[in-house]
Amino acid sequence: MEEITDLTLEEKILREKQLVAESHLLEAWEAGLEDGIEPEILARAIVVKALDQLSRSRGYEAAAGLVGEISKLEAKGDFVPGKTLQ
Repeated sequence: MEEITDLTLEEKILREKQLVAESHLLEAWEAGLEDGIEPEILARAIVVKALDQLSRSRGYEAAAGLVGEISKLEAKGDFVPGKTLQ
């Protein structure tokens, strides 16, 4: 794992934005679960809507690129239950 002190200012800003975005998504996820929505339905809705919005704002190529990134994350095992950061 990268040391925060080794990051450039741009990388630190990007990481902070990612953390804030994750926080917002986790709040929405928890609200959905509290409303009785199953995790599979929440996940599909989040992914589909995110790709739709990205495609509208940045174009189809950006959305397709993200799909490719997700495939690479899956291949690396980033979705393995119980995986911890090292």
